[in-house]
Amino acid sequence: MPTHDYHIYSGGAIGIDEYAEQCAKDCGMHMHVVIPPHHNRSKFITPLHPEDLEEAEPHLQRVAERTRRHLFTPNTFSRHLQLRNFHIVKLATAVYAFGFFQQQPITATYSLPVNIQGGTGWTVQFAVDQHKPIYFYNIPEKRWYQYHAEHYYWHEHQWLFGNGFLPMQGSPTLHKHSAVVGSRHPTPEALAEVKRLFQTTSSLENMLDEQRDIYCLLPEHGD
Repeated sequence: MPTHDYHIYSGGAIGIDEYAEQCAKDCGMHMHVVIPPHHNRSKFITPLHPEDLEEAEPHLQRVAERTRRHLFTPNTFSRHLQLRNFHIVKLATAVYAFGFFQQQPITATYSLPVNIQGGTGWTVQFAVDQHKPIYFYNIPEKRWYQYHAEHYYWHEHQWLFGNGFLPMQGSPTLHKHSAVVGSRHPTPEALAEVKRLFQTTSSLENMLDEQRDIYCLLPEHGD
């Protein structure tokens, strides 16, 4: 199956993470669940090491300063989950997040820091800091956005320059090393979009694989 060289990274939480894990397995992709030490799934999945958490600590503190988000107490499981998000992003070449803007996109997405709710917001800000491509599905709108590091946008009768999310035409497909994360409380429509993301990518890879097979059967000189 041509999707065997796809690697998906997520955090193993209920909701979007858990559903993405199942979709990846159904599509024949390699699934990597990134979890902190002492997680209840660590007996089945290789967890991060303490030194991995130490590596993520300065990045976490920088995100907290930029976004004015609350940091959990050091050396607690909740803090380790925040640190875990750094490594989910680090392993991927692109990030796909499902969640909620804290404000309407017109005000939330045209300035930094990233204004996305909950743990998904931490992960997305890590991706911004690591300069990774980011695709965000805003659950209430049922719409995809793509992050642009530098762009001009029209607002209140003038062109402004900024960073942030712009609405996409259509939907994305997965990169071969993708982080898929999101809300613990997704809607049925959001789960359907997760499934579509994986199935569309898988179908496209199958189509390309068939085309490669046909090309290999063609005579070398077209005779």
